[in-house]
Amino acid sequence: MDFATLGALCALGSAVAWALTSLLVRSLTPRFGTLASSTAPLFAVPLGVVFLGERLPPIALVGAGVAVVGVVVLKL
Repeated sequence: MDFATLGALCALGSAVAWALTSLLVRSLTPRFGTLASSTAPLFAVPLGVVFLGERLPPIALVGAGVAVVGVVVLKL
């Protein structure tokens, strides 16, 4: 895959993700909208590893754990 195609796919993916997040946040109560938007790091880390071949440093696991704890605290 060449650089232009990869860039176009990233731009399209970003636009779709932004539109879906906006729709989700608007359709939910503020409490659940905040929870939904707080889960973004939990999806970004594995997608970066799978699709971009990024290496997963230990600090990323710590960050994902902090995000999970934050979502749990917000849910309470």
